[in-house]
Amino acid sequence: MPKETDRLKLPLPLGNENVTRESINGIFEKIDAGVATHDEVEALRQLMSEMDIPDASLTVKGKVQLSDAINDTSTDKAATPNAIKQAYDLANEKQNAIKLANNFATPEAAITLYPEGISVFYVGGGAGGQGLAWKTATGANESFGYVETVKVGTGGYQTYTEMYSGTDPANQTNNKRYKRNKRDSNTSWQPFERVLDVDDYNAIVAYVDESNLWGAL
Repeated sequence: MPKETDRLKLPLPLGNENVTRESINGIFEKIDAGVATHDEVEALRQLMSEMDIPDASLTVKGKVQLSDAINDTSTDKAATPNAIKQAYDLANEKQNAIKLANNFATPEAAITLYPEGISVFYVGGGAGGQGLAWKTATGANESFGYVETVKVGTGGYQTYTEMYSGTDPANQTNNKRYKRNKRDSNTSWQPFERVLDVDDYNAIVAYVDESNLWGAL
């Protein structure tokens, strides 16, 4: 049994077989039948160019246009690797922008000093540390903390979270938060107010129970 080629299945005579003119002609006839002519290729190319392939959408398969834009909201274009890289770099830049240096600003700093959007920075002691200024402005018990700021235009919202720096286990989990805001119409930040938490709620309940105020209601 002679072997055959993979594509056109042409016979490959074995070493002990005689090749006849008839078998060679048969091979040429198979090649002639299996190979497209130049005219056939051109006709196929013309047929492909005339095919009506619809534009792709979210519900229909079809052809799409490539785009380098990273601010386009269309749903009928495909992003190029360049557009994806630009979007990635921009997102990475925004993420890094919220990681500001220690002691970034004093409590008296105008909101115009802060970057647009969200910023987070740490304040504490050490050379040039502004922790004491933030402690005084907020009324916090500790001068080590994190300042979170949300700035939109000339308005904003800011919180200070104190971080206990001592060794007393009773206080290490009692970090408190203080908040303030600035409206567009205000010239400066409003005073800080402490954000009540579950510890405050429990203290109020304990005070009411101890004073027997429930019975007076």
